[in-house]
Amino acid sequence: MLRNCRFLFFFCPCRRLCSPRRLLMFGMLLVLYFITNLIIKSENITAGNLDRNTYKHQAHVPKSSLKGFSHLKPKILTLPAPRPISEFVASNGTVPCLKKGTKKVDKEGCVCKNGWFGKSCNIPESIHFSKELTTKEFLEFRPATARRIIYAAPFNHEFAMLEAILNDLNDLVDAFIILESPFSAFGVRKPVRLLPRLHRGYLKKFHSKMLYLYLDHFPLNGRKKGHIADSYLRSYLGKRGMPNIRNVADDDLFLVFDMDEIPSRDSLIFLKAHDRYPEPFGFRFRWSAFGYFWKHRHYSQVPAGCTIGMLRKVYHDDSNLVRDVHHGVTKNKQEEFLEYRQTSLVHPWFLGEVGHFAGWHCSSCFDLKGIRTKFMSAQNADWPRWGSIPEKMSLESIRNMATWTLMKNALRMRWEKKKQNGGQ
Repeated sequence: MLRNCRFLFFFCPCRRLCSPRRLLMFGMLLVLYFITNLIIKSENITAGNLDRNTYKHQAHVPKSSLKGFSHLKPKILTLPAPRPISEFVASNGTVPCLKKGTKKVDKEGCVCKNGWFGKSCNIPESIHFSKELTTKEFLEFRPATARRIIYAAPFNHEFAMLEAILNDLNDLVDAFIILESPFSAFGVRKPVRLLPRLHRGYLKKFHSKMLYLYLDHFPLNGRKKGHIADSYLRSYLGKRGMPNIRNVADDDLFLVFDMDEIPSRDSLIFLKAHDRYPEPFGFRFRWSAFGYFWKHRHYSQVPAGCTIGMLRKVYHDDSNLVRDVHHGVTKNKQEEFLEYRQTSLVHPWFLGEVGHFAGWHCSSCFDLKGIRTKFMSAQNADWPRWGSIPEKMSLESIRNMATWTLMKNALRMRWEKKKQNGGQ
């Protein structure tokens, strides 16, 4: 076969160096080089053994910084002392009133603002209209201090949403765990966008509350089974993040979201100021697509939170189980979970109801280039996966897709509303 290939090397200037055998070996090495560079870095790491794996230096990551954010090792973040409950609750001497929901406090009690309910004006509409929380009458204010909140989310390119979250919730959240990776959820290398900006002082006033995690690898089989990639990212937030946070109490709260999911302030204030509601809990969001001005006809329902005690004792810091109620609660037969149920109120429930949402979920809310990045970064389980169809990734195709989707959704909502009104 090698002799038959001699015509391929007719123009070679040196026949000895370019013999068929040597050129064939060179070609095989060249092919092997390209194959190994195209294969994504995949390691046999699961959520269960995350704590046995250490950070490794990679040539493709940005240089380290002395400003508290590094790809090599996360900083240690110490939570401040809990805030006194008096910062959230006022009283006329007999009846306590939640400041956020109270218009004024007089001799007769609390006068509630619009959207707030209860004798103490302590129930936001997302709770009042929720059919999930059946223990409203047993709720009580925290006796001395408010709960602290640890907020965790993975980051890709959602700069506007990250800024909105930090600016809106900074005074309610005590620590933000932000995870970034040089791999998309699809397993393809991507730019590290956030870390270099943090080194240049981006969002500097929030740095003291931010714990940056760098995930330098991609999970085994994550490319083939997209849900593995998503689950691994969420597990990593808790497994790697929580050991680096100090001064945490069991009754503090842990919340895990995607970056395009933003809980309402009213809902978080309720969670901080109260005792005796069950866990784990989730949020029903107002769902928008391509922009907050376009409302989806359905809502988005997201399991998202529990106490630090449950995260530690039941889930062993695996924050993905907070999002996975089926395996975390319904099908959980582990001894730790059964013991925890004996002393804690365990029952999954959701804040928010249709028309009285507990936050916002905006899917693909970017400009056209940002939408393309979103589609091409999506895991291999979101179908149809537009990022795998090249002809759909032109900016013109994305514009047409967004326009058609929004028009179709608007017409469907209009038809459903007309149907509810009896065809009027």
